[in-house]
Amino acid sequence: MDASAPRFIEVTGIGRVVVEPDEATVILTISILASPRKKSQEEHSKKVADCLEKIRALGIEDKAVWTANYHTSKETEYDSGKEKNIPKGFRTSQTLTIKTDLEKAGDLFETVNSFGESNGPNFACKNADALQEQACELAIIDGLRKARSRAKLLRLRDGAVLGCYETPQAGRHDRGSTRMMSASAPAREYAPEIPAGRSEFVAHMTLHVELHLL
Repeated sequence: MDASAPRFIEVTGIGRVVVEPDEATVILTISILASPRKKSQEEHSKKVADCLEKIRALGIEDKAVWTANYHTSKETEYDSGKEKNIPKGFRTSQTLTIKTDLEKAGDLFETVNSFGESNGPNFACKNADALQEQACELAIIDGLRKARSRAKLLRLRDGAVLGCYETPQAGRHDRGSTRMMSASAPAREYAPEIPAGRSEFVAHMTLHVELHLL
């Protein structure tokens, strides 16, 4: 073996950070069918205002609620006897995204269900980027440990890191994957108990580590 030839080993380190989520998101769609268009929009506005009032009563600030979609469209129904579409009225719909602390998730879910079709709550971590960064740091440490262990088996000595990059894994989110474990969001007697699970942030870091003769 040429002692001057460059040698390196490629290893992949894995880092995991598991935490309880601290944020819940509910998607709510409020819809009204009425005629004419103005009445549909007015009735819809009143229903949304009532919903927002209930949300505020839970201690959720206005900045945690925003509109993802709003539209009014004419709705028809096909009449097979007349063989044509019959106007039903105008449907006004608005989709709201609502974020809250984990402690209020059950009450929020119970409150908004009476106003429309809801999706969630979905649980997440407010400091997700920092947690993913921790997972990357742990993955690098794991990779360095693997490089040193394998260099020792080869009767070589590990040296400088020549390259390092994050490796996306199939079936995992780029910013960490989430698995459901045993936990639940606190809820009052009249609100549903909603399992929150735990968030697992996973990072795979591939390192090219220089090798030297002993």
